[in-house]
Amino acid sequence: MTLSRQTMTDEQRKSVALEYLKAFDNGGITSTGESILELFAPDAQVAFPKWGLANGRCSARWAPR
Repeated sequence: MTLSRQTMTDEQRKSVALEYLKAFDNGGITSTGESILELFAPDAQVAFPKWGLANGRCSARWAPR
């Protein structure tokens, strides 16, 4: 997935959301074979209700499962 600084359209956001849900059902693997975490920006904050916030892809990758 390529990084872009442009604003996403509604259709693009919908596409990313659908890809996330499909990857979630597929054990965390996207349709391109990448990790589900590749759908997030490198500096994203991901909330894990049971464990709290993870900052960035690296800390989300090592969050308890």
